[in-house]
Amino acid sequence: MHTIKSFSIKFVVFCSILCFFNLSHAGWLTVFQSDSFDLKSIHFPVDAQTGYAVGYGYNEACVFKTTNGGWTWNPQATGLSGGLKAVYFPENTEIGYAVGDYGIVIKTTNGGSDWVEQYSGVTSELYAVQFPIDCDTGFAVGYNGVIIKTTDGGENWFGLTSGTTEGLLAIDFPVDASVGYVGGSDGVRKTVNGGITWTDITPATMYVCIEDIDFPVNTQVGYAVGWDMFIFKTTNGGVTWDTMRPYDAGKEYAAVHTVHFPLNDQVGYFGGTGFEIFKTTDGGLTFSHQFVPKGIVYSVWFPVDDDTGFAACCEACILKTTDGGGTFITEQTGRKIPVLQFCVNPNPFRSDARVPGHESELFNIYDVTGCLVVSCRGAMLGENLKPGVYFVAPAGRANPSVKIVKLQ
Repeated sequence: MHTIKSFSIKFVVFCSILCFFNLSHAGWLTVFQSDSFDLKSIHFPVDAQTGYAVGYGYNEACVFKTTNGGWTWNPQATGLSGGLKAVYFPENTEIGYAVGDYGIVIKTTNGGSDWVEQYSGVTSELYAVQFPIDCDTGFAVGYNGVIIKTTDGGENWFGLTSGTTEGLLAIDFPVDASVGYVGGSDGVRKTVNGGITWTDITPATMYVCIEDIDFPVNTQVGYAVGWDMFIFKTTNGGVTWDTMRPYDAGKEYAAVHTVHFPLNDQVGYFGGTGFEIFKTTDGGLTFSHQFVPKGIVYSVWFPVDDDTGFAACCEACILKTTDGGGTFITEQTGRKIPVLQFCVNPNPFRSDARVPGHESELFNIYDVTGCLVVSCRGAMLGENLKPGVYFVAPAGRANPSVKIVKLQ
């Protein structure tokens, strides 16, 4: 075991500047982007302020941390080659784990200032990690049917018999360290005794690779997602599964890579291939399609509610929403809501401005942090605003935002 010291890197992240050029604040906004990394997992342990993202860099496994709600992200050194696939902080923002290539397991006890490599006992890629109830008892899964477990905070990891040699990509212990689920290339397996034994609960309809699993509130109602845009739901602990699809896969390798239900089993988010996040508000009966500006979505996380969430994407892109991602395509028909072509005149302005031709249309105005300030009609835009820089977009449309400036 050796300690991997963090180092200081001057890393400029365009926060407020990015707001000027990205999509409307109503929806998903790019808060971090770099061409040097590929991000696979994101986690905010206790609130929407402090979070971590992990993935691949050109020369080493990378960890990024934010302490201001995602507006700036600072790199933390690992000194490891390869990449990291998943990150998890069980109870607070200080003690956390990350796993990845070559059986890598690393741990921090000081919020990422130092990362300590632990001996996992395996060399297979590890794809997911979870500590269900505390910082001591945890599980990780990976290729070749690998499941490893610790009960002492990672000082010792030991292997469990999964009953498969296929790759395992997902894990979820919903309420304790006894009842848990893993998913991978050959479906879903379940344990009721802390991983001592695993039972194959894969239905015949689940013939695709499972990439993520989420049982939001109990051990009975859960979702499994995977290739060909398939979503599976159980309401009886995996005895039976219903099959859903946001839409039929229209391109090779289309997949749902990630799922997260923040508060209950009704409102959830699904990320996948092709610049897409899907949202359900009725437990999977219907889905709305939310456009995202960049990359394949590998990880979605809503820390405290259904509104403020983050997504980690390929091409080193981190997205943020403060309004549940917006809803830009209707659930039933898939009909796109048209983009509104508009301008603001005058801009800058002192008292108020107009949106010519759209005076009766409702517009949302956001501050530079992405928070909604006011909604108003295009006839008297920004009438009650304080002087400053804002962004305006038509309510309920998939529009880029327009920067406006109110003068003294």
